[in-house]
Amino acid sequence: MAVYTQRVGASNLDGEEINNGNATITSTDLEIGEEASVGQENLVGQMFTGFWEGNGGPVEKEATIDSAIITYTVDEPTTAGTVTVNIKIEKTAAPAVYSGTTDMLSDRSYTTAQTNWVVQDFTAENDEEDTPDFKVPVQEVSDEVTDLDTNGDALSIVADGINGVTNTEARTAESWDGESGSGPLLTLNYTNPGGIARRVFTVS
Repeated sequence: MAVYTQRVGASNLDGEEINNGNATITSTDLEIGEEASVGQENLVGQMFTGFWEGNGGPVEKEATIDSAIITYTVDEPTTAGTVTVNIKIEKTAAPAVYSGTTDMLSDRSYTTAQTNWVVQDFTAENDEEDTPDFKVPVQEVSDEVTDLDTNGDALSIVADGINGVTNTEARTAESWDGESGSGPLLTLNYTNPGGIARRVFTVS
């Protein structure tokens, strides 16, 4: 088993879209569940480049995904109400970077499998808060997207606070634009076919 860790590395690799389709990639935070300033549920996207083998990444097509979590850094302590999102993965080998244009997240195709997350209270600024393990939707991409070995690049992950859930509150985390060294951090354990790790790829 090998470990891949990477933090979001650019402004166009994280972003938000509220439920009227308006989107941004330049917000200084990521509001998970609801965009509090406008009172609308939202989608939060984060992308981790150089993941799949098609672009020299370490994770091969049909790898076994042993675990996957994102660690968020608390930007604003937020504890009110209940926040629930579904974590899903863009189902393509090479997702386009985020653009800030209308429907930039909702217009994409995602895994059938999703992982539900009842988001814990964010109690103190700069604390680190983990998602639950969402290896199942990542495994769906690994098993079913046929060109990961030739075209595979980034892993695009969305915390969906709109579809199938109801939110009137948020949990507020750092974005790349707010504090680049504290944006979303992916930690993923995997086993390539044959149990061979091509390399361990780490960016912090």
